[in-house]
Amino acid sequence: MEQGMNKEELMQWLQGNGEFLYLPESVWDEALSGAIPLEEILLGLPLSQWMVMVLVLESADAPENWNRLSEKLKTIRTKDDIRYDYFDMHGANLLIRKQLQAKTLEAAEQLLVLFAESNLRYGRKVYSRETFAEAAELMESEIRAALWVEKAFTEDVAESGKHLADLGKAVEEWPALGACVKNYARLLGQREEQKTKAADAAGIQLREMAVEVKKQVLMLMDNKMYAEAYSVVQQLRKMLPKDEDLLGLEEEIGRHFS
Repeated sequence: MEQGMNKEELMQWLQGNGEFLYLPESVWDEALSGAIPLEEILLGLPLSQWMVMVLVLESADAPENWNRLSEKLKTIRTKDDIRYDYFDMHGANLLIRKQLQAKTLEAAEQLLVLFAESNLRYGRKVYSRETFAEAAELMESEIRAALWVEKAFTEDVAESGKHLADLGKAVEEWPALGACVKNYARLLGQREEQKTKAADAAGIQLREMAVEVKKQVLMLMDNKMYAEAYSVVQQLRKMLPKDEDLLGLEEEIGRHFS
């Protein structure tokens, strides 16, 4: 490829060459400087050409190449275009197929949400609402799986704890999701276990504190400071509503006010 080509020459070269995703650094530099309207040129190419080159890039099975090009495209992206959507969708799917194991629950969720958003952004431009609602079987399995992932992470479903069932259905639609969903479920289980342990530890600490507070209540009662004792018992009962000793103290103190 010759250096310093103008817009028309670059467009002609791209249309004849097809490997626009492997543009030399000099072209990206000129695009950043404003010397070449690269986004206008790339979006002027047929979607079919984007599809071919995206599949070529995907076949290399190298996420690092994809990430590098994605960063390049971000420097010129200003428009909403189906060509970008197609590129993003296949990039997200490549990450899933490589079974990258997120190390945190948040990162695992982000990877799944990225998959869903990328596939559905493209799918909703290609298929009608009627197809989504009544003929989902006509769509690619990835898009059907993305619908289940989207449903899984809607707020009401996720908070109910039932979203793993929806993620399981997503895996049924597109088995390549299996490793990522399994990793997410593992990290979710670890978090729930940690929350349980923390709650148990807090409960033990609260009960130990209650023993000491009960002693102070008895001292107040011995000194006929019933109002103060009653107030302390009321506060503690909010934290330990099932504590029978506190209930008994409350009733005993109450008799002094009758």
